[in-house]
Amino acid sequence: TMPALAVALALTLAPALHGPVQAGEVVGTPQQLAQADQRAQLDAARRAGHLGERADGLLGAVTSSVPADVLALMERINAERLAAYRQVASQNNISVQAVQAVAGEKLIQQATPGTWVNDGSGWRQR
Repeated sequence: TMPALAVALALTLAPALHGPVQAGEVVGTPQQLAQADQRAQLDAARRAGHLGERADGLLGAVTSSVPADVLALMERINAERLAAYRQVASQNNISVQAVQAVAGEKLIQQATPGTWVNDGSGWRQR
């Protein structure tokens, strides 16, 4: 079983890794501005039906006609998410897959209604 600490860390990480930009959110440093821009791009790709959340805590292409820039965004975000999941797994001596499962469940639950999710049984709109 996954230690409670790892669950808490995974749940804390999941929304921070490219959740929707919050109304009134203040960003200031170049890194914060870049992250906010990336999140805005991701929000747009989700609303367009190009990308959705998967059960493994990663983004997936909903259709085969996703623009190349959106695929590049997905790959970049997935690499960042995997690095965070590996860190949590390492710090808590659990598998990366266990962390991914918890993060995926949380990301799917938090997905904006109307966006696409895949809980393992295929793509569906939330």
